Order: sequence, then structure tokens, then C-alpha cells
Amino acid sequence: MRIAGWVLRVLLALVFIGSGIFKLTLTAETFAKLPESGWTLERMFMVGVIELVFVALYLLPTRVSFLGLILLTAYMGGAVAEHMRMNESPIPQIIIGVLLWVAYCMIY
Repeated sequence: MRIAGWVLRVLLALVFIGSGIFKLTLTAETFAKLPESGWTLERMFMVGVIELVFVALYLLPTRVSFLGLILLTAYMGGAVAEHMRMNESPIPQIIIGVLLWVAYCMIY
């Protein structure tokens, strides 16, 4: 059960790492192609940094990972709110938030 939890945890971390790196490497041209969200390029960069810090905490095999779990859950709550504000489905963000907890509970 623990191994499956770690596999799920790493897969979820890869999703967050990819998303964070995408936000860090946004150029003005790429940013202009994104749907109108009201975010500036500088704020998207900061969100990417925050996302990578949270996932790093989540991956630590210590009690600090619980802090990372709480922070990532809050981050996903913000993602749900943002998608609802833009009249998009929040279901993928809710599923990822639940899977974060499932993976954590499988390990501990």
C-alpha cells in the first residue's frame, strides 16, 4: 500500500512540477495566447515559484510533507475558485486535490 501511495504521490508531483515550470517559462508571446484570466506575467511567475515550493515540501519524506499537503490543498482550492470564476469545470482540480490526500493516507 505504501509503494502505491508513493507512486501516486510522485505522479501528482510531476503534474505540479510541469505546471510550475510552465508558469516559470512563460514568455510574453505565450502569455498573450492564454485565455483572458486577469493575471499578469509577473504574478504567473510568482504562482509558479509558489507551486514548486509547495510540491517540494509535499515530496519530503518527513513530517514537513503534511505542511506541503495542506498548502497544495489550499492551492487547489484557489484553482477551483479560479476555474469557477471563469465559468470552467472545476472537476479536474477537485479530483487532484482529493488524490493528494489519498496518496498521503496510503503512505502514512
